Amino acid sequence: MLLRNALRFLGLGWYVVLCLLGGGYVGYFLDNGLGTKPFLTLLGVLVGLGLSAAGIYRMVKNLYN
Repeated sequence: MLLRNALRFLGLGWYVVLCLLGGGYVGYFLDNGLGTKPFLTLLGVLVGLGLSAAGIYRMVKNLYN
């Protein structure tokens, strides 16, 4: 049981990292194509941050129910 919970929290960390990097990468790709540096990169990171916060809330809520 303890190992299962530890692995779930490790998964939370990966989820945050992937959301932030994914949003930043998509924003960077769009910035290069549209020439709007660094606006869309920052927007992508903020969207990734929002997605990761929502995902963490859902995962922690399910973990403690």
